[in-house]
Amino acid sequence: MNRAYRFGGAVALAVVAAGLVFAFLVPPVQLTEYDATGDEFRKTAIFLHDGREVFPVSVLNEPLPPASGRARLVVELGGDRAGIRIESVTIGIRGGSTEAYLEALGGDFPVIRFQHATDGGYGSILEIPDTGGVQGNGGAMMIPFLLQSYGDRTENLTIDIEAGGLSETGFPWRRYEARHRFEV
Repeated sequence: MNRAYRFGGAVALAVVAAGLVFAFLVPPVQLTEYDATGDEFRKTAIFLHDGREVFPVSVLNEPLPPASGRARLVVELGGDRAGIRIESVTIGIRGGSTEAYLEALGGDFPVIRFQHATDGGYGSILEIPDTGGVQGNGGAMMIPFLLQSYGDRTENLTIDIEAGGLSETGFPWRRYEARHRFEV
């Protein structure tokens, strides 16, 4: 009985170790196929792999009172589909005379880098190199920004989102990367 217990434990450990080695030696799948939905205020891209939904990304643009020249922009990564962990996030925002400010993030949030007037034509760029598992239940992250427009008219914004090191938490431990550009 003891020998069978050891053999079963060794086999289980070998299977887990092989899965982890496979997961980290095989490069991540770049998700390029997606379904897009949207309306005046929310735009969503749901990334697909082998015909199944893997990872949603949304941008919600909430105008504030017109006289203020402000709007609220919320980037939501992940969501309904449980079992995806986000390891890193980069968000670039650009748009003429509009500046983006990061709103307060609740809870224990990891180290972030937020810069204005960076190279590459972005007005603002947010980088979270290691999310530290802050997604919570279902793998969702919500990152709110406050937009201040200094022009006379509303202008279009370009929001580039890159989610790196997406990994499934269950078998077969696939890893993904997703990039998407929103025009709002």
